[in-house]
Amino acid sequence: MVECGAASTRMRWLLVSIWICFLFRGWFYASLFPLWEGYDEFAHFGVVRAIARGILLPPRDQAGPRDVEESLKLAPVPWEVRGWDVFRSSLTEEAYWGLSPEERRQREARLRDMPPGWQREDSVSGVSAYEALQPPLYYWLMAPALYALKGSGLLAQVMVLRWIGVAIASLAVPLTFRIALTVTGRESVALGCSAVVAVMPGFATNVARVGNEPLAILLFTLLIWLGLRILNRAPDAGSAASLGAVLGLGLLTKAYFLTAVPAVVLLLFYKYRRDWVTALTTSVITVAIAGWWYVRNVVTTGTFSGLAESVMLRDRSMADMLAAVPRIPWAHAVDVILFSHLYFCGWSSLTVRSWMYRVFFAIAILAALGLIVQLRRPAVFWLASIYGFFWLGQLYNVWLQYLTKGLAGSMGWYMYAVVPPK
Repeated sequence: MVECGAASTRMRWLLVSIWICFLFRGWFYASLFPLWEGYDEFAHFGVVRAIARGILLPPRDQAGPRDVEESLKLAPVPWEVRGWDVFRSSLTEEAYWGLSPEERRQREARLRDMPPGWQREDSVSGVSAYEALQPPLYYWLMAPALYALKGSGLLAQVMVLRWIGVAIASLAVPLTFRIALTVTGRESVALGCSAVVAVMPGFATNVARVGNEPLAILLFTLLIWLGLRILNRAPDAGSAASLGAVLGLGLLTKAYFLTAVPAVVLLLFYKYRRDWVTALTTSVITVAIAGWWYVRNVVTTGTFSGLAESVMLRDRSMADMLAAVPRIPWAHAVDVILFSHLYFCGWSSLTVRSWMYRVFFAIAILAALGLIVQLRRPAVFWLASIYGFFWLGQLYNVWLQYLTKGLAGSMGWYMYAVVPPK
């Protein structure tokens, strides 16, 4: 393996160019997308607003802000969410653009000129910041920015948080270069991997919204890179401590970091099986950073992850839940995950022709077959374990979705958290 940072000057400039192109593309998307087009965007924004108002840990039933509630009545919403209770007073994009120009102008004016005091008031009709069930790190980091923008209107606040999210997620592009260079030792391949990440259509649309995905993507990519550094060096307590810190921060950002825990355990066993003190230190750092959140979940919800679906199922017997496994159409569920990973544009659920997805499915299968012969290499095994355990987490979520909603599928855009191994 090649030490990261050994890239030539020319390659570094090319990498910076790719990085900048992704940044501007992401900022363009963030500016272009309609208000609340991103998945659960208004609820994520509501959590940030609550923390900016001084509620350090908003409860799971935290009410949404009043200006957000009003915006859902004034701005158009995607067709796919028209049946939700929270959107019962909303107009779809189609209905909105069927209004007269004068009525649209009136709505836009009311949206821009909402009273500033509504930012500090709760909704009056039950709009919820339901993403308060998520770990709090992203919302804590965004709250100071929103506090600094308290004199601005809702639209400006949403736009700035979107831009910040794109900037955070963009760091995955140079990190992917370092990961690929470490694994392959070839600058051209590493640059190509970074370019693929930068042009992925679903990646940019996923991070160009208010939500915790950008931070989760950055931390997962950093975790993967640190694991490779540990494999590529002599046992180093500092690197192991960094790995534990990043895993802890990840667990404090998104519950799907639980899938990284078994991969990290395997890595520590491989590298530090004769140095259990270092391995234990890594674990202690992780628990010290994030353990309190999962203990809080157990105390407040009776579940470890705190996921809404887990809370809904906490009183069902395991035997009853396992009985549903054979009934789940797993092939369809995997198909849904891959579809929504490759390109599934926001809550409007925009897609392209299905045959286009199948072409990329075939390419991915061929690439996976080519990696089988490389699994004996520790670096490749590390990447495969990260990716494999994340897939197990996705299938677990399929199980939860089926049991609670009767849906066979999971959120494929989550897969961008482990984009480098692909």
